[in-house]
Parts: sequence; structure tokens; C-alpha cells
Amino acid sequence: QHDVSGPSVTIQSERQASAFLRALVGGKEVVKTTASGKSRKIDALDARGIGHQAFYSMTEAQLRAEQLPKDIELLQQDPTLKGIVWHFFKKDASGKGMPTVAFRKELERKGIVVVIHN
Repeated sequence: QHDVSGPSVTIQSERQASAFLRALVGGKEVVKTTASGKSRKIDALDARGIGHQAFYSMTEAQLRAEQLPKDIELLQQDPTLKGIVWHFFKKDASGKGMPTVAFRKELERKGIVVVIHN
């Protein structure tokens, strides 16, 4: 059980989540293009070359279909990108929209670090 807990914060939108993330890691928003020609916005690229992504209201199906393939591609092909961290922000107390344990393990196996913000 090695959950990384981010600072507690009240977030109401994806945009607010990514702004908070940029402030938190001192990163800037950049857009990268994957080898297959897809455009991928990185919410906060920090000084060490780690890309941080904020997720507020995405379903696992969306993450799997849209975001995950792009991030895996970027990790494999872009030597300037040293790592990717997915930050999940809770919508409500129920924790709905949080990644399942199985999905988190899968992300970690693929080299993506998961941080949960309460």
C-alpha cells in the first residue's frame, strides 16, 4: 500500500485542477505530438521533465481509450519526457471517478505514477 496523497484541495473543474497542478509542481502547459500524430496536452511539465496530468471527471473508459495510449506513446518515444504522473481529484466524498485498484496497478506497470488528491 504505497498511495501517494497529494495536498487536500477543493477543485470544481478540470481547468481548475490543471491550474492547481501547474502551481503545485511549478510546471507549464505544453502540447506534444505522439508518433502516430496525435496531439497530447500535458497540463504541467515540470523542470525535471516530468509530465503531470490532472483528471477530475474522466471515466476509466475514456482514460483507457484516449489518454493512456497517448501517454504510453510519449513515454516510449520522447527522450525529453522523463515520466508521467496522473493526478486524480475527487469530485465528491464518495470518491466516484477515482481509478480502481486494478487500473492503478495497470498504470503503474506501464510506467505512469498515480497520485490521489482528496
